[in-house]
Amino acid sequence: MQTSFVTLVFVMVLSGNEGQEQCSHYGVGVANNGSPITTSQVQVEGVISCTAGLKFSTPTVGTMIDEGMDVLDDDPSSELIEINGSDDPMDGSSSSVPPMKFQKESTFMKLLPYYEELQGETDELLDKTIRNLTKVVLCHDFQVGGILYTKCLWTYIYLYGRKFTKEQHIKLINLYLEFLTMKTCPLNIISNVADILNMLLKKPELLTRDDITIPWKPLYETLDRCVFHRKYTLSFKASAKIENMLKETIRLCNVYFEKGAHAEVIAEFRPALCPTSAKMVFGLEMMKHFLPFLDPDAEEDINKLIADLLEYCSSWNNHPAWEWTAMGVFATAAWNMPGSFDWTPHLPVIYTRLMKNLELPVHFKGDSKTTAPHTSVKSFDTCSAARLIIATLGNNPAAIRYLKNFLKSLETYYNPSNHGKWSVPLGALLNDLVNAFCLRVKKERYQDNSKRWWYRCPEDKKLTNEEIDAFVKMTSYIVLDFYLDINMCGLVMKNLAAIRPQIIIPAVMEKYSGIVETVTEPRKYMIALRWVTIVLLPMISSRKEEEGYDGRHLVLPFAMSLLPAIDPNDMFKTLSALGCLHGIVMYLPFVDCTSLASEVQDEDEKELCLATACLEDFTLQIVERVLSLIENRTLENTRMADNRTLQNVLSNEDQSLDKFLWSVFHRIANQSSTAICEAVSSKLVRFALSSTLETEVSGKLFAGIVQSVAVVRPDSILPKLIPSLCSSIESLISEEILDDEELDKALLFQLLLLSTVIETRGTELLKYRSHIESMLSAALKLNGKKAYGFTSKIITRCLQSLVFIYPTETRISEANYDDPKYLAIKDWGKSVDPKTVKPSWHIPTMEELEWARELFLKIFVEYSSKFDFIVDATEENEEFNKRLLKYMQILLAAYDGTNTLFKFWDQTPVQCEDSVADLTPDTIKFGLPEFEIKLPNSNEEISYKYYQIYLAVSKYLEKFKADDTDAFIALMKGFDSLLLPNVESDKRCFPFSNTSTSSVMFNTLNPKKKWTRASLINKAYDLHIKRVRSATCTTWTHSHVEILRCLFKLCINPYAKVRLNAQTRFFRVLDSFGGLISRCIKDFFIEKLQEGVPHDEYKGTLYTIVGRSVSPMIQNRWQDIYDLWTAILKSPFSEKNSIIVMMERVKHLVTQCFIYYPLQQVVPNNSKLYQYARELVSKEELEKMGDLVPVDTSQNCQHYANLLKDLLQVGSNGNSHWRKQVLAADMLSVLVMQEEGIHITRDFVDFFFKSLVSDHIELRRSSMMTLSWLLTLFKRFYPSITINMKKDLEIVEGESLHSILQYCSKPDSNNENPKKYKIAGLTNGHSSELYVHKIHYGYEALPNTLKIKRPGRNFDDLTDQNPSQKIIIELTEKYFTDEDYMNKLMEFWSLEEKGKMKANKRASICKTIARNNGPTALKLLVKYAHEYGVDKDQWKQRCSADIICGIIYGLKLWDERITESFWNELKPIFADCLNSVTQETIDFWGNAICYPTHNRDPNKMRFFIEFLRERFIRSLDTAQTTSVDAYKEMSFFDQAISNVQWRGRELFTDTVALVKKHFFETPNPYMNVREQLGRLLAECFTWDTDSHIKLGCEVCPKYEPFIEYLLGNLKNLEGEAAKYQANVKDCEINDEIRKLLLKFKTVLEWLMCVCWESESSVPPCMYTFIPLLCQFESYDPDPEIAQLSAFALSGLARTLVNPKHLDTLLGILNKASELPSWKARLCVLEFLKVFALNNTSVFASSDHWSDEVVKLVLKLLSDRKLEVRESASKILCGFLHCLLIQNPMGLLAKFNKSTANFAKKRRQRKAIPPEEIDSAHSAILGLCAFVDTHPYHVPKYLPDVLVTLTTHLNDPQPIPATIRKCLSNFRRTHHDNWAVHKTMFSEDQLCILTDIFVSPCYYA
Repeated sequence: MQTSFVTLVFVMVLSGNEGQEQCSHYGVGVANNGSPITTSQVQVEGVISCTAGLKFSTPTVGTMIDEGMDVLDDDPSSELIEINGSDDPMDGSSSSVPPMKFQKESTFMKLLPYYEELQGETDELLDKTIRNLTKVVLCHDFQVGGILYTKCLWTYIYLYGRKFTKEQHIKLINLYLEFLTMKTCPLNIISNVADILNMLLKKPELLTRDDITIPWKPLYETLDRCVFHRKYTLSFKASAKIENMLKETIRLCNVYFEKGAHAEVIAEFRPALCPTSAKMVFGLEMMKHFLPFLDPDAEEDINKLIADLLEYCSSWNNHPAWEWTAMGVFATAAWNMPGSFDWTPHLPVIYTRLMKNLELPVHFKGDSKTTAPHTSVKSFDTCSAARLIIATLGNNPAAIRYLKNFLKSLETYYNPSNHGKWSVPLGALLNDLVNAFCLRVKKERYQDNSKRWWYRCPEDKKLTNEEIDAFVKMTSYIVLDFYLDINMCGLVMKNLAAIRPQIIIPAVMEKYSGIVETVTEPRKYMIALRWVTIVLLPMISSRKEEEGYDGRHLVLPFAMSLLPAIDPNDMFKTLSALGCLHGIVMYLPFVDCTSLASEVQDEDEKELCLATACLEDFTLQIVERVLSLIENRTLENTRMADNRTLQNVLSNEDQSLDKFLWSVFHRIANQSSTAICEAVSSKLVRFALSSTLETEVSGKLFAGIVQSVAVVRPDSILPKLIPSLCSSIESLISEEILDDEELDKALLFQLLLLSTVIETRGTELLKYRSHIESMLSAALKLNGKKAYGFTSKIITRCLQSLVFIYPTETRISEANYDDPKYLAIKDWGKSVDPKTVKPSWHIPTMEELEWARELFLKIFVEYSSKFDFIVDATEENEEFNKRLLKYMQILLAAYDGTNTLFKFWDQTPVQCEDSVADLTPDTIKFGLPEFEIKLPNSNEEISYKYYQIYLAVSKYLEKFKADDTDAFIALMKGFDSLLLPNVESDKRCFPFSNTSTSSVMFNTLNPKKKWTRASLINKAYDLHIKRVRSATCTTWTHSHVEILRCLFKLCINPYAKVRLNAQTRFFRVLDSFGGLISRCIKDFFIEKLQEGVPHDEYKGTLYTIVGRSVSPMIQNRWQDIYDLWTAILKSPFSEKNSIIVMMERVKHLVTQCFIYYPLQQVVPNNSKLYQYARELVSKEELEKMGDLVPVDTSQNCQHYANLLKDLLQVGSNGNSHWRKQVLAADMLSVLVMQEEGIHITRDFVDFFFKSLVSDHIELRRSSMMTLSWLLTLFKRFYPSITINMKKDLEIVEGESLHSILQYCSKPDSNNENPKKYKIAGLTNGHSSELYVHKIHYGYEALPNTLKIKRPGRNFDDLTDQNPSQKIIIELTEKYFTDEDYMNKLMEFWSLEEKGKMKANKRASICKTIARNNGPTALKLLVKYAHEYGVDKDQWKQRCSADIICGIIYGLKLWDERITESFWNELKPIFADCLNSVTQETIDFWGNAICYPTHNRDPNKMRFFIEFLRERFIRSLDTAQTTSVDAYKEMSFFDQAISNVQWRGRELFTDTVALVKKHFFETPNPYMNVREQLGRLLAECFTWDTDSHIKLGCEVCPKYEPFIEYLLGNLKNLEGEAAKYQANVKDCEINDEIRKLLLKFKTVLEWLMCVCWESESSVPPCMYTFIPLLCQFESYDPDPEIAQLSAFALSGLARTLVNPKHLDTLLGILNKASELPSWKARLCVLEFLKVFALNNTSVFASSDHWSDEVVKLVLKLLSDRKLEVRESASKILCGFLHCLLIQNPMGLLAKFNKSTANFAKKRRQRKAIPPEEIDSAHSAILGLCAFVDTHPYHVPKYLPDVLVTLTTHLNDPQPIPATIRKCLSNFRRTHHDNWAVHKTMFSEDQLCILTDIFVSPCYYA
């Protein structure tokens, strides 16, 4: 077959980044527009047209970014291409093809029947691809040829594997790496290049670092250039996609980085590590991607880095923003460097962090309001957490113990009744844990690591058997006990069963058996059924000699138990049961082995052989139940009122049922012996011949079953059906019924049956040729729609059966199932070596082909002649009109059945003028004999004749039958078959679908057991189908363009049904062929965008031009973009809502999806890319190419200039509609770029300046965004020098890097610091003071080099600026010094953006104006800012705040003298504005004031900070009398210094001193002042942490002295608390106490800010407030104090404690537990409840700590106050559940002994003191804690505890009440599974409990 392999790939050529996702559209049952598409249409329309250009089941990048290199071996996409085999991919092949040394050829390709012929074809294909890659690079043809042949190579690898030599492999990688890292690489093809690189690098075992090394820095520069510092506009959507693709490429390149790369990476990104900086996330992210964790030489340095990061985590553990990024680094390091770093000491803290981030519902005093008044929910990265946890295991008992405690703590939250926001993360965590564990087991025990040269894991760090058993038990326990559905826990059970089948399978089957016996809970039954379904493969394939367990004996009993589940009244259960049956019959040969039982030695296998006697009866029962089910699924009984009934479309439920039934019976027929198959066939035939079903639902279901048997076992069913059906059909057809629409149901049912059963092997159909031909002759006379519909299906399927290539069987074994000596049980679930598989294929014989040709020509000649007259028809033919649909459908059926035999018509392909790509067709063969179908007496191609017929029909319908929607839809189906032909049958591919080959059906653990024979054949056939689909893609000719023109006319048809169907098909073609088609069809749109076009056509044109995922508007060449964009802008506009909506979609498409690509692309002849391209081919090939002329792109600049000109004309034309002006502005905005040699024009910039004062708000908003970007992109150039910080920076003795970067409020008069440092290399004009503006620089380290720019002095000098910069600066000066312009601009600025602003563009514009133009252009801005700043209108003040703070931010590069002079002018204006701030505008000003100090050296902004500090100090004098000024100034000062961070030692120290003086000596009475004061103090102390960095100086005040000072001031409060707790009457609060309470409120505000808002760790000295807080938590005289104390305690309780501070905290808690107030003691317990849960792992890490905290609880359990005892009991229950108590049985014995002693005293009938009653109650509460610990289980000791409790029901109160409450809770929580739980009790115990639980009946 002739086709162009290149055009296969036009699926994505020039279609940008969206093309890779387009296969997601295919295979659906309903089109996007809602119009129904039948199953057959899905196959026709949903053909993945150009398989070459599409990804099939390619994993998303996001799921792979965080994975280590080893996951490459488990990548599902690579499984579709290659499987692990020998190094020589040809080894073991039975082919006669001589072996070659390929990298890794696709194993599935070897299973194809035409494999030998395929060798030469693939070689030619690879040569052509490589040759053209060289050609397109040398000719600079990147936009067309580069993308095209990159996709060709992708397709080649996808279909055939790495079928090239190592030398070619290396050259291709080098070429694409150089292409990717080229500074001028077009952005729109970056993702394509990254994608092919990912494919080339995805198998690291094929290339070692000796073969190839990759420098890391160019990759980082590419990522930085394309994502972080791009010089072009780019939508967020495209940016995120490119970022993910590049990060994936970096991850794959990581293993090949050069030696020493790790040191460079650490040096590059370590300066970004600063805990409070946003750059911390960036630095950690880059380290995760670029650090070569797999390099042994990097191990030591990476371990040091990990240790430092762990120190960061210890010092900053209060939910820092970078927490999960750091966790990702830890996970990546631990996963890829197993055993390298000792994680054990850090495990308590790691698990504590995980527990805290899960945000479980454990609150202080049970009030969720105390969880966080200011917090936000943090993301929980379960994948990183799981990988880190699993990586720490490995011969490490401590790690498995921590994991056990962790899961035990979470256990009850997995119960479905405890659903909440934590449920989804918990389910994901469990799933990821098991997946990671399974992957690690696979790496360590099953994979051949000899080829994985990068992998290393010490033997003593590998997982032990004990660890594996423990892990499997603890994770399966959660799933099984709580009946977790697979929606929550995924494939947990499947993975665990693969690891330990002997543990999982019996447990699962036990659960299932228990549920089946008492089916009272359908939910549990369905969940258990799903469990069994996903563990079927391990169950069937397990063997004693390998896994130590044989689960085969469970299969048949389980299968028999499924039969009752096939219930017509419960379709959900029926579908689940059929799905499970499908899994069983897939792996079991249905062969009776009872005769061989005597020959089997093993007793278990002997029993299994005997059990197979039931197989025949089992299958017949399935048939009976299914037939009963089908009889109940009639159309009338199911959906009488359903709209789909009228459209003959099955419901989703029926479609699922149809597929399941087909698959089950197909497998039964395929896997069964002849005897069983004959029994099934006979039953089906009897039903078929004796029943008549309606053809819409039940008939289709039954016909599918019959067809499934006929496909694989035609010999058992065809002789009984075809002759009978054919003769019956002929007998039922008479002249009287030929024109009837409603035919006899029996006739329709028989036609339906025949249309399905005829889809079988062509060789078998030959036997019934005469019957079929005779029947067709009669059936073709029928004119009813249903009748000729079934007839057309008979024709199509008959022809497909004759001419298609397909497997004839997919058995699990090649053995003869009828051999009496065949022991089938040996092959249950059998896996195979791919090299030994020999599939049986149907290859059409000449006899079949001859019959197909004869049958086709007979139909074609007869029916094509019906259309002869319409070419020149001048009037309509009524008779022809009646039969038109029939004629078209019959012709289409014949074409669809034989289209693989047709050649494409020979026409000149559409030429691509701007490309040198070779579009000549390739020869693709499929092992068929030389054969073709030709018209009699004509050389015309059949396909072209069809094209002519459809074209004539299209014209006829437009002329005479414009309202015949059905005819138009039939015509569209014909066009579909010509463009994207149907290459497979409707149902033959069901068993080869993704559902049959999903991961559930694979052994993902053991590569040697990965494939069954059937799955390999499925994959081979899938590969064949993709090749056939590829071959059917045509070379795009002018005739195809004409077809598209016809489709386009239908896209704008006035009838919605036609329009929607046409648009769906049109979009599919665009998605498939992308840019090439976009160039051919622009004229379609332009002619419909003119004046006078009807509304419907205009709207349809707009809808079509926007497209679905590929649009000609954005994926085209510059000339066509110019034509289309200008045509849309010049098109007539309508105010109709539908047109407005479409115009908005056009605008969104342009602004969000357009990706700018360079106007000119030149590669120097001496570049590496040029060199690598020449090395790809031999010298002889280069000589053959001759002198290659680069592609001419000279016209692009002219097209671009014309486009700008026309867009500006529309945008600035006052007569244009304002929506058109906005659209023009948005189009211009995406054309802003910075390309070498291309400069923006003055008119371009002038337009946006003028648009800022347009009367239309949308235009102003768009212009503001664009102008902000323009000013930033073309900012003024400042000369700079580069300083080597290691050589040129000299720090004097006694100083450190941290000290010289500290803020200094009073430098000397010369603004120099000669005593601290010297900088060599500074020239005149540079400031001698070192300004390091990136605030994170210097905390960890400074970068190796620092670029210092020379401050600007003469802003009028533009000699150093390029033309674009000059235009920007000049026009800015022009407009911002124009009084009238500024008056109008400021009026608009003060009115707009009253809602939420996405970005502060006003401040950004003012900043860049200040930076670029200097003080001259700011005079009017300052004037208006002053005027608006003193105005009371809040929006004017907001505008003023943005302007002033933006200007201040832009002073960064001004000379010091100019800055000082300007500030002297601005300072009084700024002061006036701040004096005028109102309560409503404080937040506006606060946000704005934060702006100038962001990423600025505080010393550079000294004038600004000192100005605010002075105002703050002045406001302190009035803080006692007015709150507004103090709050305002304090807030502004806090905002300003918040960005100073670690450099603000002087500011922080002075501020704390001021606070002491003004707020603690004289406390403030105003709440808002106290709140702001708390935030300010928290900011001052943020940096007092246990830093691992040697700072060399203090960077902030210390907590301890300040807290000592506070406690000293508050010591008299303890007396006040004691008075209140002692209920002293008439105790008045004097002035001194009142002042102390005000001070205390300020302290509480500070504590809250430290605990809730600060990211640094809470210092241990902060815990000293706990006793005081506990006493005031219930302080009723002042509710504010009580509430603040509760919040502060809650904040302290949720903190993660540093283990070295835990002893201190426990001592404080012990002290607090002895307070006289019972409410305070109760508060200690509430604190402990939250604190212990968050820090469980820390307590569990030491027996001493766990003992101490348990002692504390037990002490409070013996408290005299009832409420305290009850609270202590609940906490004791939690400790028991979390395994914190070392000897729980000893504690239980203690409680039992105490209760026994009390009972003894009771029996003596002595008076019992209250103290002893309280003591006994404590013991009872302890026993109740043991009961409550197990809400869903009954351990062995629990029945005795319950019985013991019942003996105390008559004790004094409150003992009986406590016991009854405990027993009531026990009954409630154990009710669901009581049938299981009661087995743990003896009969006597059950009687006792029954007496308690069951109330007496008073009417007995």
